[in-house]
Amino acid sequence: MKKLLLFVAAVLTSATINAQNWEAAPVSSGFNFDAICESPEAAPTQRGPLDTHGSQLVTQDVFGASYYLPSDGNITTDSEHPYKFASYSANNCLVMTKSTAYPTDVECTEGTLTLTTPVQANSLAFLFVTANKENYDMKFSVTPIYTDNSEGTAQEYSLSQDWGQNPSNKVYTCNRWRVTAGTNPEGFQGALQEESFSLDSSKTLKAVKFTYKSDTEDAWGWHYINIFALSVEKNTTGINDVTVDGNNTIEGVYTIDGRQVSEAQHGVNVVKMSNGKAKKVIKK
Repeated sequence: MKKLLLFVAAVLTSATINAQNWEAAPVSSGFNFDAICESPEAAPTQRGPLDTHGSQLVTQDVFGASYYLPSDGNITTDSEHPYKFASYSANNCLVMTKSTAYPTDVECTEGTLTLTTPVQANSLAFLFVTANKENYDMKFSVTPIYTDNSEGTAQEYSLSQDWGQNPSNKVYTCNRWRVTAGTNPEGFQGALQEESFSLDSSKTLKAVKFTYKSDTEDAWGWHYINIFALSVEKNTTGINDVTVDGNNTIEGVYTIDGRQVSEAQHGVNVVKMSNGKAKKVIKK
């Protein structure tokens, strides 16, 4: 036992392997608006859908934009969460508002985004923008839906900061092309925002429901809640993520006090490999 404890102590001085495993969760359906300009020819022509200025996000293929979305639709935010945008030339945003003026054909207070591939996950993060004039509370809820058709606990949000005013939950900056700015996509920037919450990791997530809950408006009218993409922290044991080479296999899993266990426990674990080396794994 003494040798084993010394072995564990030596491993704990090595680099940490964190079992957190965030990945993009592409959406197959549920978006109701194309809110991204993928070329100069796709410039906004009407007010809405992201705000009353007629703002849309821009890609790197739009001339003159300093901050943009990459052509392949994949980004990693400042929080190190990966996201995959839907096609830039199709509906790629869930726009929720009570406005019937901008744009004229949208009044949406609830929408469900269905994942392309259902996934077991510990946590969900979502990428969005909020828009209002007077920084009043913009209320909405987010509800996970699982493959057994049960719904998880609805997460309630009340945010006050407009996406053009450097909100505290900003994770990515992108130029926004406003219809009121003519042919210049460079003049205004917008903050992509992010929130996250825990899921029931014993179930498989298949969709996420968003519900608009505000009952007030300001001088610009009803505010906007606009959802672009999802990211999940996959449910892993922390052991399957250990890389093995050739005939190198896992010989044992140990707690930090030297007890051998059948599978990784929550917290710090030590994985002993057949080549005599060991890795530290943290299971969240």
